[in-house]
Formats: sequence, structure tokens, C-alpha cells
Amino acid sequence: MKQRLGIAMSLLTDPEIMVLDEPVNGLDPEGIVEVRHMLQKLSDERNVTIIISSHLLSELSELCTDYTIINHGKLIVSLSAEELSEQCKSYICVRTDNMEKTTAILEEKLSLKDYKVFHDEELHIFEKLDKVALISKTITDNGIVITRLCEEHASLEEFYLSKVGDDNE
Repeated sequence: MKQRLGIAMSLLTDPEIMVLDEPVNGLDPEGIVEVRHMLQKLSDERNVTIIISSHLLSELSELCTDYTIINHGKLIVSLSAEELSEQCKSYICVRTDNMEKTTAILEEKLSLKDYKVFHDEELHIFEKLDKVALISKTITDNGIVITRLCEEHASLEEFYLSKVGDDNE
């Protein structure tokens, strides 16, 4: 109720801009949906710009048009929802018993270019998403054992952690 009251009080002055810190903190799922719809309505119908600071990243993905990540007071990245969507795109996740050989084989045999290796143990392939069987066959035909192979989609949380995690400080 305090969250709703705070938002209602801020609307008394008919603001052009609202700055909200954790606006759905402590709300039940029904309350979260109500606040989300209210904020969307304010933005759409009253043209209110709403700046939200929150750690509930999945909730932000339901509401925001632009994102800024700040870590320890430092601006890390600022991007639109479209740009974020591109960053959080689908990929094929592969783990093998020899990651170096796997990447060399895939580059040579399938001309693979758009991929990233994480901690020398997991490969994310961002191209040829419709060729999972071919990728699997190419790897195994070259004597490499696949320990994990699946299709995944990067979440906002994963993107956030990739920008502010230990490796990025």
C-alpha cells in the first residue's frame, strides 16, 4: 500500500517526469501487474517520462523502452529496448571435452564466425541457429565429445551480469 500511495502522491502535481526507486518492491504479483499497467498508462496517455531504478530486471523488461546500467556510480551501458533485444538474442550452447579444437573445427568446416567462448568451457553460437544437427554432427565427426548441446535465449539478467560481473570491474 505504501508503494501505491507514494506513486499516487507523486501524481498530484501532474509531473512530466517521475523518478521511481524500486516501485514494485514488496508487492504481490497482482500488485506488480497493477503498478505496471498504471505506469504504462501514465506514459502512454499523459506522456509522463518514468525513470525506474530497480533490481527486478525481469519486471523492467516488461515495461521499459530504454535501459541504463550503472555499477558503483559508473555508467556501464545505455541502450534502447531494440538494442537490448539484439544483445539478448538466441544462441546454441555447446560444451565439449575440447573447446579449443571445437571452435577451430567449427570455424574451418562451417565458416562459423559469430560465437563467444565463456571461461574456456562453454561456447555460445549466435548464427546457424537452424543447423543444430549439422553443428552436432560436425563436432562429433571430428572426434570431439559433446557434453552439452541446447538452444537458449540470453535473459536481461545474464546481460546485466555480463556487464557488471567480476570480470568487468
